[in-house]
Amino acid sequence: MSTANTISATVEFSFRGEHHTITALLDVAHLTDLLMNNDERAVHRVIAGKNGLDTYSYAYEVMEMQPVVYTGASGLIAQFITDGELDVAGYIEVWQAKSACALQDTAGNTDSDMDKVLSEIAAEHLRIEVLAEFPEVQAALRAAYQAGRDSHAR
Repeated sequence: MSTANTISATVEFSFRGEHHTITALLDVAHLTDLLMNNDERAVHRVIAGKNGLDTYSYAYEVMEMQPVVYTGASGLIAQFITDGELDVAGYIEVWQAKSACALQDTAGNTDSDMDKVLSEIAAEHLRIEVLAEFPEVQAALRAAYQAGRDSHAR
C-alpha cells in the first residue's frame, strides 16, 4: 500500500482499567468508499480488524464509541482534517464534484478508449451507429463505465 494514498486512523479507549491506542493505515480510496456508503462505523471495524481486535468483543464495543482521529493524510482529504477530525460531509461533497469533473474531462476526449468502447457497445446492443447523436444514452453508458471502473479500483 503506497503511503501517498493512505491515511492513519487512530482510536484511543480505556477497557478494564487499561488504556488502548490502536492505529491502522487505511487506503484513502477504501475509506472514501466507506464514507460514500454512509458507513463511518465500518472504519472502526477496519481498524479493529487490522489490530486483531474481535468485533464481537466488549473491548470493540467500547472502542466503537470513541472518535477516529485521522493523521498523516495528503491530497484532497487532508484539506478536510482539523485537529484529527475529518469533515466527512465536506470531503464527500468536494470529492464527488471533482470526480464528476474528471468524468466530464474524460467524456470530452472523443479519441479516448472509453468512447471507442462505448460506441462499440451502443452499436452492438442498441443499434446506435453514432452515439453522440443520443446524449442521454451516451451519458448513461459513461456513468455505467465509470461505475465499473470504480468498482474494479477497490
